[in-house]
Amino acid sequence: MRKKKNKKTVADTGYKKVDRNEKKKKEKQEEKRRQKKLSVQQSIAYKEMGRDGICRVQGKTYSKCIRFYDINYQLAQNEDKNAIFENWCDFLNYFDASIHFQLSFINHKSSMKEFEQVIRIRPQDDAFDDVRMEYAKMLKQQLAKGNNGLVKSKYITFSIEADNIREAKPKLERIESDILNNFKILGVPAYPLNGVERLQILYETFNPDNMTDFQFDYGSMIRTGLNTKDYVAPTSFVFKDRNTFRMGNTIGAVSYLQILAPELTDKMLAEFLDIDKNLIVNLHVQSVDQMKAIKLVKSKVTDINRMKIEEQKKEITGEPKNLEEQAIRLVGRDIFEKLVRGYTEKQWGRPCTELPSFIIRRLPVRFTYDNNYFNAYHQGIPEDGYTALVERMLEGIPVHLHTDFLPRREELSTLAERVLYTGPIDAYFDYRLGALEYRSLRFETELLDTDNYQGNAVVNYTDAETPYTRIIEHKHFVYGTQPKTVITREYSAEWRPGDEPYYPVNDGKNAALYRAYRELAQREHRVIFGGRLGEYRYYDMDQVVRAALDCADREKRCSTC
Repeated sequence: MRKKKNKKTVADTGYKKVDRNEKKKKEKQEEKRRQKKLSVQQSIAYKEMGRDGICRVQGKTYSKCIRFYDINYQLAQNEDKNAIFENWCDFLNYFDASIHFQLSFINHKSSMKEFEQVIRIRPQDDAFDDVRMEYAKMLKQQLAKGNNGLVKSKYITFSIEADNIREAKPKLERIESDILNNFKILGVPAYPLNGVERLQILYETFNPDNMTDFQFDYGSMIRTGLNTKDYVAPTSFVFKDRNTFRMGNTIGAVSYLQILAPELTDKMLAEFLDIDKNLIVNLHVQSVDQMKAIKLVKSKVTDINRMKIEEQKKEITGEPKNLEEQAIRLVGRDIFEKLVRGYTEKQWGRPCTELPSFIIRRLPVRFTYDNNYFNAYHQGIPEDGYTALVERMLEGIPVHLHTDFLPRREELSTLAERVLYTGPIDAYFDYRLGALEYRSLRFETELLDTDNYQGNAVVNYTDAETPYTRIIEHKHFVYGTQPKTVITREYSAEWRPGDEPYYPVNDGKNAALYRAYRELAQREHRVIFGGRLGEYRYYDMDQVVRAALDCADREKRCSTC
């Protein structure tokens, strides 16, 4: 009875402990929630707004703002559009990585005073002043009617990093002057905004339905003890979800638009701004270093290509029945047609639809601008080539050249305890189960009177029209500097008995035949079958070296058993 009571006590204690932890967790969450609550003024993201229009946004970031006007780009002739566009590109290229800038396009309701300022016609003190007044009145009526009471304003706001206002001011003024000069070249009227004008923009943005004129002067701040945010802030900010918000009695929404370059047109922005509603379109621009920009563009192009490939891969839904379907499933149709089909059909002498799918089970796609032939991090060949490597390996070992092993196998096998055979496995057994199929190669070698033919050791030709599969320029393997060069064109050829076999034909029929030969080979205890022909397997050179080292390790372990 005592044990049961103790168990119950422990269980109860554990339950209460969990309950207390949950309570503490909720208290922390509530405290965190309270800390996050900001006042309306705190929600407005700047620190100070100076009389001269310099704003300390945050920390060491300072900004200024310039208002500019339309240039009638859409109505210009094509040749004029080209000139405007080039000048605009020069304008944007002015900004280096140290300058952040933002283009703002604002449709907002405004009092008639601003309309009147836009269309004002000054009297000339002559007989036509009455006509001028009548015309100005007509313009005012039509402008207000046609724009639904909206003013369409355009601004560029630029910012820099500086330790203090004294350091920031001359830099901002220099940039301001350069921007105004660039606008002048474009034929665009523009003027810088002072502190009051920038605050008015904020006031009209935060209070879109308030028709009361903006009332502010810097002298009143001293008398009232208020700051600039108190004059521009709405009655409240409410942010309940990710997209919508409330400012006072106005409900708004925020949208982020990402447009791919092919879909971007010069009319897109104009179509947005033609909407007769309160609207703010901000284009945030950050210049980047040229090399970083190139990398960014390449990464975006890569992303688009990757998406295109993923879409094309969906063409094959079931299990691939042949090499063509396998390739499309791996890399999409575009890459298959451009890089795989022609080369593969030349290499194997068969249509891709007649080749088994497993030949290219792992066809890699590299989204990189690295033109190395392989993916391996470390790549290279022996310093003096493979010939020198083999020569050093054979030092002190008797070598019989122009000697066929098979007719003399009994005699030659007595020279060693173990025989490493790298010839065709079916030839070793006198083709008793049938002949395996291979692909062969034909080479055309040419000495050229030039020091550099193609700039690379190997160039593959993936199209079907070129008869050879690749050209090898030998000097580039060892960085040769000879005044002439030797190239070799490589042609794929159907293998026949007596030809040099190069590539095993790894289709289902030949794979089954090889397995039968491998069973025979396993009974030959004194013979090691290796290499492409002995294992009836396609090897790259690094794989050959790896297989040789693994084989040596196995033999060493067996000898010590």
